Amino acid sequence: MLTGLRRGELASLSIGSMELDAPKPFAVLAAGDEMNGQGSGIPLRADLVVELRQWIAEKRAGFTGSESEFINLQLFSVPASLLRALNRGLKAAGIPKTDERERAVDVHAMRMTLGMMLNRAGVAP
Repeated sequence: MLTGLRRGELASLSIGSMELDAPKPFAVLAAGDEMNGQGSGIPLRADLVVELRQWIAEKRAGFTGSESEFINLQLFSVPASLLRALNRGLKAAGIPKTDERERAVDVHAMRMTLGMMLNRAGVAP
């Protein structure tokens, strides 16, 4: 939700595509992995950068290959059945799938939530 990326875009990210030490941290999305085919630098929230640094450090601690192999590792394991995994997670957390107005929590809603958060922060579309 905090990146606004589609499932396939998120799955395409490698550890090496993270630019976490840049003045304004971002993820590099290759043109071939992006729906519009242009490639992008995706800005990352500061709280997400903290979590990504920790995530990568944990992956590094258990990795025995070379540095070039490490930076090419897939950042996340994103299941093809992401919606089913989301539904199981919602159920386990006791979060209803729909609210009283019949609005559903789904993967697309997460992209919309990011858009709303950006709008509230004054970021132009």
